[in-house]
Parts: sequence; structure tokens; C-alpha cells
Amino acid sequence: MAQDKRKGKKYGLRERSSKVKQPNQWTGTPQQEEFLVRYMDPKSPTFANPYESAMEAGYSESYARIIAQPSVNRQWIQEARNIVSMHPEHIVQGLQQFALDTTKKDEVRLRALELLGKSQGIFIERKQILHANIDEALREFDI
Repeated sequence: MAQDKRKGKKYGLRERSSKVKQPNQWTGTPQQEEFLVRYMDPKSPTFANPYESAMEAGYSESYARIIAQPSVNRQWIQEARNIVSMHPEHIVQGLQQFALDTTKKDEVRLRALELLGKSQGIFIERKQILHANIDEALREFDI
């Protein structure tokens, strides 16, 4: 009997994806990824314009209008925004990478360490105010 060339889970010959999908991990279509690049890249001419970004990514005009509506909260757009948004932890991690990177100039590494110290409360900038107003300062000089 010749080998059956049918595929699918019914026949036990389902092709496995080369990408391993983690639980609750969004994977987009190429068109969705193209939209997100155009929508979220500050260098893109359609940056932050959902309608134009959707049109450039190849969506139909009617679907582009749907995406552009503020009331529409597409799950894949929200997840992409969450991935891209910067949190203080991301900034600290970036500074740590700069501080530990021996290929960077010493000035860059020192500045990264300084900013890390300030973020951790190690270095506190203090300004001392000697006089509350001008009259007190002038009285001090008249002595």
C-alpha cells in the first residue's frame, strides 16, 4: 500500500511549527506585523496613525477604518503596545547593560553608573538654600 500523503491531526502527520509558542504568547500574521512596524516606529511616515498604517500594510479600506476607531481595542495591538512601552525596570536594565559593557567608553559607563545610583537613591542631589529672601542676605553683609 502506498504511503498516504494526507496531512493533519486526523492522520497523525501534522507538520510542526519551527517556532515554539509559549503559553499566552501572541504571534501575529505578517500583515499584522507590518501594520505594527508602521504604526509604532517613530521613523515611519505613518507613525501613530492607525488608518494610514493599516492601508500601507495592505488592509482593505473598510478594515483600516475599523482599526482606526479608538473604541476598537484589538488584542494584538494592545499586546504590542504593552511590549513596546517602557517601564522603569526596562530603563534600569538598559543602564546596567551600559555600565557592565566593557566595550563602551569609560565616560558612558561612569554616567550609566551615576544614573543607576541616583535611581537607587544612593546619590541624592541636595541644594542648600542659605537665605530665604534678599533682605536677610543684605543684612548679613551690613554687619
